[in-house]
Amino acid sequence: NGVAMQSDVDAVEAELLTARQTLGQVEASRTSYRKILEVFIGQKLTDEKLQRPEMTDVVDRNSARPELALFDAQNERLNAQRNAINVSLMPRFSAFAQGYYGYPGLDMFKSMLSSEWTLNALVGVRMSWNVGAFYTKNNNLNKLNIAEQQIAIQRDVFLFNTQLQTTQDDGEIVRLRTALDDDKRIVELRRSVRVAAESKLENGVIDATELLTKIADETTAILNQSTHEIELLQAIYRLKTTLNQ
Repeated sequence: NGVAMQSDVDAVEAELLTARQTLGQVEASRTSYRKILEVFIGQKLTDEKLQRPEMTDVVDRNSARPELALFDAQNERLNAQRNAINVSLMPRFSAFAQGYYGYPGLDMFKSMLSSEWTLNALVGVRMSWNVGAFYTKNNNLNKLNIAEQQIAIQRDVFLFNTQLQTTQDDGEIVRLRTALDDDKRIVELRRSVRVAAESKLENGVIDATELLTKIADETTAILNQSTHEIELLQAIYRLKTTLNQ
């Protein structure tokens, strides 16, 4: 019995040391990731307590990515260029006026009869027409049409890739939610088994090694549940990033 009890003590001590070692590795990793996060955001987080983001559902699947606004702006620019081409085909009219006080005046017949200085003014409308625009119109419009088609293709490809990524994210979210539902039940069962094992150990039915195994099983189940929760958060916010929401 003494040997068995010493064996139990050694097993518990070994598990305790292993747990401490694992905890130290986790704390070191957490410190490292905090420093990496500081580099990304340009802010010290030494005294800041990080909080887990809210696990909110993404209801709207309409993309609000800035790339779509860029495509719209490019199309608007092409439309403006197309309007400029059409305007260049139209004649341009401009009013002009000029005058002077002197001799001879604009009325030459009157100036021949009198040498007096007079006030003279000339008002009119000037027309200009760029005939060369007719020869370049079709070529310029064809270039704009090709550019417009390229923008439409880029937009379709972008929307396809967005839809593909959204579908993948949605599938991952569904998978992880199902896994979390199972995790909840698994943790309950592992906890029940561990509690029963503690009772058996008190009654001398099992030894400490068997109890440690049950504790390890429960701990693994809890860790799996926490891992799936983080993965679900990651999938949700990846979907938000994909849709820019």
